[in-house]
Amino acid sequence: MMKSTVSMHRTEPLSIISSTAPSIDDASRNELVTGFTALHRRCIMEDATIATFLPPLDDNKMRDFWLGLIQQCRSGTPETGEKVIVYLAEDGAISGVASLLLPWSQTGNHRAWVEKLMVDGRLRQRGIARRLMDELERIAIEKGKWILLLDTEKGSKAEKVYPKLGYVEYGTIPDYSVSPDGLVLKSETFFYKDLRPSHSAAS
Repeated sequence: MMKSTVSMHRTEPLSIISSTAPSIDDASRNELVTGFTALHRRCIMEDATIATFLPPLDDNKMRDFWLGLIQQCRSGTPETGEKVIVYLAEDGAISGVASLLLPWSQTGNHRAWVEKLMVDGRLRQRGIARRLMDELERIAIEKGKWILLLDTEKGSKAEKVYPKLGYVEYGTIPDYSVSPDGLVLKSETFFYKDLRPSHSAAS
């Protein structure tokens, strides 16, 4: 069963859910959905993270969201588009999770999107976000993608993290999303990163 406490010191390997990763049995899938949902809920309620859902949170809808995402990861193909989840589990709980969208496109087959990045607020400053992002970038490169795009709430802690990881801000859209903190509209900042070796070296 998923536990509510996590190790503060031991470094566990990251795990991947994708169409080419090892299969997941029903019990393991349900346990992962429970863990992802618990982390998602914590990030929204404790950190006011803008992440798909607003309070009052419906755990059934959140579980359906993660179950559907796992199914998309398992069934995607390069010809129809793929999704990948990377996560860190410690002592039976999910410490962090990130997801990557790799859409099919003849005109933009080199692009991919970071859709989710969530880390347990109690475990920040341990480099978990960097580990998750590094793995997403490795997967993107492996699949022939070299432009990564993402967005985050303007003024959030994440907005300060991405430039440290080599991401370049390219614009802001006002009133983009509704915040769980007061249900007010917030602006969104957009970033990209060029993963080609020459550009990585230059940055």
